[in-house]
Amino acid sequence: MTTSLSTSGAPRIPAGDAADHEVRKHLPRNFLAHSIEGGLYMGGMTFLSASIVGPKMVEALGGPAWLTAAMPQILTAGYLIPPLLTAHWMERLVRFHPLLLTLGFFQRIVYLIAGAVLFWGFRGNPAVLVAAAALAPLISGMVAGSGITAWQEFVANAIPPHRRSSVWATRNAICCLIGLGAGAVVLKVLDAFPGPRGYGLLHLTTFAFLTLSYIAFACTREIPNPRPRPGRAAGVGETLADIWAIVRTDRRFRLYLLSAAFNYGLFIMMPFMTIFTLNRLGWREGQMGWLLSGQMLGAIAGNLLAAWIGDRWGGRRVLLTARTMMLAVCLWMPWARTPAEFLGLFFLFGAGSYCNQVGHATLGMELCPLDRRIRYLASISGVGLVSMLTTWILSMLAWRGSGGSFLVVALLSAATVAISTEFLRGVVEPRHEATRNTTQ
Repeated sequence: MTTSLSTSGAPRIPAGDAADHEVRKHLPRNFLAHSIEGGLYMGGMTFLSASIVGPKMVEALGGPAWLTAAMPQILTAGYLIPPLLTAHWMERLVRFHPLLLTLGFFQRIVYLIAGAVLFWGFRGNPAVLVAAAALAPLISGMVAGSGITAWQEFVANAIPPHRRSSVWATRNAICCLIGLGAGAVVLKVLDAFPGPRGYGLLHLTTFAFLTLSYIAFACTREIPNPRPRPGRAAGVGETLADIWAIVRTDRRFRLYLLSAAFNYGLFIMMPFMTIFTLNRLGWREGQMGWLLSGQMLGAIAGNLLAAWIGDRWGGRRVLLTARTMMLAVCLWMPWARTPAEFLGLFFLFGAGSYCNQVGHATLGMELCPLDRRIRYLASISGVGLVSMLTTWILSMLAWRGSGGSFLVVALLSAATVAISTEFLRGVVEPRHEATRNTTQ
């Protein structure tokens, strides 16, 4: 009997019309299940928002400045580390669903453990509390990253290109609706239970939503993979060499990667946005819940905009819209003074962030040829990892070197976003090209 992780004895893969029929047959179920799963997962994570709650949590628990600067990136960094090492294995899998269910369990359970450690205080040992807060997203991200290319392939097989922007946007819209409530919860919980106990409750709340998302993912139906599996097993070295060849020879994809790499410069400013805002306004810790609510309102608007633009004109235009919003945030926030200004900026930041997510997922997927999609996706992860580590170091050095000047980190982020935009302008929208070829 062939197991779920077997790489031989594969069932016959439907091709052409047969595969399309399977996609259409299960599309309503898969669209709904993928949307709910992602919405619940990301919505649960808003209670520990990487850009708002995470940095302030580490600072409040007595963590070092370098870890505060890393918190917005630590979950994503975990996602980006494994794909380069697992891509060759994922290419040989027959089915992805059982593997993703296994990884999904361990990806979520760490938040239950961290929540318990923080809630019960672990005898008040600051090092243990900070470690629990930081290791939970890192370990969760690394477990998820081990199968991220399999998940991307799983979704790409189930959702046709012209519906992917809508799926990403629907997932994000559900997330944002939960996030609106999360802002009020963060405000009440941290006011009632300041310190480790309150952050422990937020971790446990996150775990509850992640459990519901796991149930939703279990309801998805796997579509037989139309991509032919390689005739022989490639090793890690061969796969990495091929990924380098992809980056070197595919000019359009290389411009996309450069644009994505410089866009990570937003992480130079991001760890200090909430700290700067609370200090500028003289707000207490729990009031960052208002900032989270503002961000989620913006995210709803950004998702609606991204779905409309992405389904009609493709991911490139969505990304250009996101870059414009983020550039405005970087240049305006250092000069903001009033609560209304900051709430407006977090609204714009939320809209830009989610436009970026939808555009990145849509354009990146469409730039990948079917027969080498996993290797293309792995190269995106590799470039993202290098970029993230670079921006983390720059963020920490800029913050320390400037004596904690938010203006310096904001202007550095603005410069990287501007460069990112210029590279993106050189990328030809693949959907337009596909439409032209079909017409011809």
